[in-house]
Amino acid sequence: MTRFTPRDTGFSLFMLDKRAPTVDPGPDEPDAKVPCWRTPQPSPHEHEDHEINLVVEGATRYRWNDTDGAERTAVVAAGQIFTVPGGVRHKAEVDSRAIVRGLWIHPRVVNSLPSPIPDPRLGTWTNPLPPRLVTDAALFATLQELFHQTQAEYVQTDPWTRTTIGSLAQLAAVGFLRLMAHRPQADSADATARVREVRAWMDRHYLENPPLRELAQRAGLGVSRFSEVFREVVGTSPKDHLMACRLRHAETLLLTTELPVSQIAWVCGFCHPANFTNLFRVRYGVSPGEHRKIRQGLPMDCQDQSLALTGSLS
Repeated sequence: MTRFTPRDTGFSLFMLDKRAPTVDPGPDEPDAKVPCWRTPQPSPHEHEDHEINLVVEGATRYRWNDTDGAERTAVVAAGQIFTVPGGVRHKAEVDSRAIVRGLWIHPRVVNSLPSPIPDPRLGTWTNPLPPRLVTDAALFATLQELFHQTQAEYVQTDPWTRTTIGSLAQLAAVGFLRLMAHRPQADSADATARVREVRAWMDRHYLENPPLRELAQRAGLGVSRFSEVFREVVGTSPKDHLMACRLRHAETLLLTTELPVSQIAWVCGFCHPANFTNLFRVRYGVSPGEHRKIRQGLPMDCQDQSLALTGSLS
């Protein structure tokens, strides 16, 4: 059976990136010292090493054969993790945008952990357990950091390099065991709690205008599930909630500063002042300049200095 991990560390990295040339670092990882493959991979294959796949971008379809010979399929979205225990015959198919960061851990590293009991969750090489699809934002972030730390060690030349990679290998082995023991997708109550946490984060970081994929990843949910739960919890879509936060911030600046309307639009992340004015009018019923006059008790025909500087945006 194929082995990809060095014998001295039992641990190695790989990347799947359809945009990258074969065996070259990916375009978003110019210093990557890991093998990188375009798809398709070789025909279905198996290996000794346990495999952890972190889907960073796009989506990946994994196909594998159960011990009864039946073919199984799982589609893994960005922010999700897919584990393949050693001995499972499998193949990965990625879409045109997919980037997958992977870790290979040799069984001897897992077996060397000071585990209190032999772990039956790993099965045997002749009868391995099936792969696992896991959605866990915290584990995903931890394993990504582990990938980057190992990647950084690859370029070191001091005597401690192999020792450090060996220690990182043990952390990866612990991560693999956690993934294999991971409980199924959290129930709806837990998903609701995590969406509320993400909403609180959005209320602090709305000016960053984070993409929906990042928000879903923070909640440990798929994009469609996150959007569904968010609407149930908040009563609106994530996009509309971010827009409302930015418009409220703009209103605060209108009433507490003398900044021109165009500058407020830019500060709040609106590239086009006219678009900002239209969105503000939909929410508040008047243009930004009119809203400022009304709230400050100025007559509507009073010349607004900010509009005199920028031109009327109404």
